Amino acid sequence: MTQMYGEQRLAMEKESSTGDFFVTAEAARVAISKLTAMGIHPHFSGYLATVSTAAEEKREDNLKVNFQQFYSDYLLVSGAPTDRPYLQPFSQNAKGVPQLFNKNVAGSYAPSSLRDVAPIRAVVEFRGSRQHVTQSLKTAHEELALKALTGSQRIPVHSLATFLFRDHRIPLISKGATIESALHMFCVIFGYDLTQQPSRERFEKLYEFDSATFDSVTYAES
Repeated sequence: MTQMYGEQRLAMEKESSTGDFFVTAEAARVAISKLTAMGIHPHFSGYLATVSTAAEEKREDNLKVNFQQFYSDYLLVSGAPTDRPYLQPFSQNAKGVPQLFNKNVAGSYAPSSLRDVAPIRAVVEFRGSRQHVTQSLKTAHEELALKALTGSQRIPVHSLATFLFRDHRIPLISKGATIESALHMFCVIFGYDLTQQPSRERFEKLYEFDSATFDSVTYAES
């Protein structure tokens, strides 16, 4: 599989005609703080990688998810130890504390490393072994993820988008619409069209809007 996550993001940037921006460090800190306070399971990152792959390939079964690439695109953090270079604000064992994840992402998501009761298995089906492993999203995966990965809490989507895109240019969808553009980028990458009722209903099973979180924060910088 190609390095789809970077390519998908770059394609959006090329299409932008109104400019782009970065989120500020302040906004990123607010987003991380809100997410870590929730106690989301660490496997939520792997779920996101699978959903992004499904959106890119326009199907939900027989996927070849590049977990390592997803982590490198969205969770890599400067200054972290070389053996734990990824930061994810998801940890049920240390609620409120961002966790560093080890460099061997692919090994961590190998079926041989995942116990039968691993939470991600409630949402994603793994088939095969070694180089022939494929992943498939289970039916109604948003509802399954809500139960298995988030403790039945809907995810604040503006905070999640702000965290994931903290080191990337975000294309503006219209002048001044910064936080709305971050949400738009999230929906493109993870395959949601909020103008279509079925897609919006699936989205709202798992996510909630929280743009007000950033009302008192300088959100964007050029």
